[in-house]
Amino acid sequence: MRCLKIPALIVGMLFAFPNLASACTMQEAMDKMNAFSQALIATNDQAKISDYMVKSQSTMATNTDAKGKVNYDKICGAYDDLLKEVASLPPPDAPPPAKNDACIAKFNAINKIDAKAGPFEIDTDTSIKIPTQSAEIKVTTVTQIVPPKSFHVRIVSAQGETEAASVDGAKAWVKHGGDWVDVPQDNLSDVLALAPTDTYLRASGLDNVVCNGRQVVNRKAYLSFTYTITAQGVPMQVTSYFDPRNRLPIKGEGAADAAGTKTTVTMTYKFDPTIKVDAPVVQ
Repeated sequence: MRCLKIPALIVGMLFAFPNLASACTMQEAMDKMNAFSQALIATNDQAKISDYMVKSQSTMATNTDAKGKVNYDKICGAYDDLLKEVASLPPPDAPPPAKNDACIAKFNAINKIDAKAGPFEIDTDTSIKIPTQSAEIKVTTVTQIVPPKSFHVRIVSAQGETEAASVDGAKAWVKHGGDWVDVPQDNLSDVLALAPTDTYLRASGLDNVVCNGRQVVNRKAYLSFTYTITAQGVPMQVTSYFDPRNRLPIKGEGAADAAGTKTTVTMTYKFDPTIKVDAPVVQ
């Protein structure tokens, strides 16, 4: 789902827009987080995984200032160092489970966006429970996508409301507590990373997909797949459900536990031919 940036991916999205001068982009930081998480999982050592989850979580917090500006240069450097540390760890006691190429191919095929299916909306509810805080952190994200590359994203949390939009992936705009502003071309890729425009769920390049076959949920049968992605460098197990008749996504459910911080994510998919994405009015 690349993950989906607050001890998880989504809240970091709220802070991405003020950072328009970093040499290391948000996408590059996400790629390094993913590489770190995959290397950590491969150690097959639960104690080390828990220890490094804590280090990973603190990386974003310590490199985000009071105004929410993220220093991606420092984050990229921190993950480079973490990758070196993990690479120096002793080999795992047991080999990782063998990947199922046929299952992976089946999932990749059904997860690829079908432009003929038309525009769709993803309603995402994220809940984060931190042991030291009584209240849960809640984030609601509504993403509307018009294939192949147009989208509008609206993120609402206690920090306020953020919107982003792009038409055909050639130009993008953002709005956070004010008017819409143009996104410089140098930062276009950061905004484009906010919405999945190639796959329904953020799950590209996985080698740990498990095909669950048909599962009955509330008296309805779905094609189900389970896999592990990374969110803020933390492994998150995701189960996805597809309609076996038209092979379109219905729901995705993710859960992660990083040193006691529990994150749950629910994504609901709706296909609606009336969805349109237009360029916003920039003052």
